[in-house]
Amino acid sequence: MAILDTQILKGILENFKNSFPEVGGVAIVSRDGLIMVSTYEDGSYNEKLGAMTTAALNPAKTTLEELGLGGAWASINLGTRGGILIKEIDDDMVLSVVVLPGAKIGPITGEMNRLAAEIRG
Repeated sequence: MAILDTQILKGILENFKNSFPEVGGVAIVSRDGLIMVSTYEDGSYNEKLGAMTTAALNPAKTTLEELGLGGAWASINLGTRGGILIKEIDDDMVLSVVVLPGAKIGPITGEMNRLAAEIRG
């Protein structure tokens, strides 16, 4: 059974963020792009993060399906000033992690996989 208590989820996300100094923030986002819980306090940034998480995952999912590579369960989008890593938790939620430049993607994505499994239950 999935963890749905927002206080518990907030604590889990804060622990994740504090484990990686190159992580700027972490959120759980609904498939509709709504923030369910986030380490960010800024409401307008949360709205943007939720919308962009969904906007980034949908084309990746379509591309992989069209190429016969299966559905997207993760997406890595890196820019010159950081990036966003997205991991599917289940059919209703995704984990969105904002990283700073120079982030070590391997350990972060490994922990994202573990965290998604923990939240899924």
